[in-house]
Amino acid sequence: SSSSSSSSTKSSKTKQKRYRKSNKDTTKDKPSPPTARSVAVSALANAAAASSRNNNNNKKNDDDDHFYYFASRMLEANPDYTRNLVDQRDRSYARLLVATVERYMGQIDKVLSILCKDVYPPTGGHTKHAYIVRAALQIGAAQILYLNTPHHAAVKETVNVLKMKIRMKKDIVSKPLPEARIKFVNAILRSITRQGHELLQTQTSSLDNISPWLVNEWSKSWGGFDVATNIANTMMRDYNGIDISSKLYLSYGETEEGEMMELCEEFGTNAILLPHGSIRIIKEVKNHGTKKSDDDDE
Repeated sequence: SSSSSSSSTKSSKTKQKRYRKSNKDTTKDKPSPPTARSVAVSALANAAAASSRNNNNNKKNDDDDHFYYFASRMLEANPDYTRNLVDQRDRSYARLLVATVERYMGQIDKVLSILCKDVYPPTGGHTKHAYIVRAALQIGAAQILYLNTPHHAAVKETVNVLKMKIRMKKDIVSKPLPEARIKFVNAILRSITRQGHELLQTQTSSLDNISPWLVNEWSKSWGGFDVATNIANTMMRDYNGIDISSKLYLSYGETEEGEMMELCEEFGTNAILLPHGSIRIIKEVKNHGTKKSDDDDE
């Protein structure tokens, strides 16, 4: 009886060990819950991968067309964004990150290429990892250079994304990023906190965000490179202000053309009458990456 009881005890302990081990393995393989930054990195990485595949196919077919897949569309197709990000604030922040990178991608990539020297955009090794590293660098740079995110939070939270399993297309990247790549991203983002704003102002311009063929068309059609520069600066300009709709201001039945113009003049020089009749009051204007001229001081 003693031998049977001891054998049953051993078997129960063995079962418990197996159960703990299986639970541990399941927990280890289970992906971390997505965050706004991880979803944004996934969208940018997938867009870059899709664009690269398309352009490589065009090269094989002797086709000069280049096509870019917008990360915002990749974001909307990502189930982590549509289903797993429960908080609306997280979804809004993910969209803000993607939109900021796409809007200022030319300047962001130029700053990163200066700091990374000959290793940007990252290549080699696991191809999907290269796209993820590039997207993480862009997301981190956007937070530091444009969104005024506290530096320690931007660096730490972006680096933590690389320790998660990122969704590439419909699959989850099962292989974790090598520690060397994570340290590389951490080092570059810390360099951006020290040198990024200076490089943005001195080494980049708004034209970096515009396709070269479009800049050439502007120059030909509107009278030179300076005009194209002014157009690009206007496109990249951020304003902090409010819009007053003519529908809200004018009472029903009033259609006097001078009504909104008089109101616009009362608001002063910071008020602009828009073509559709509304008034825009600008409190603060920021030009990211535009070089300061002597006229600005005057």
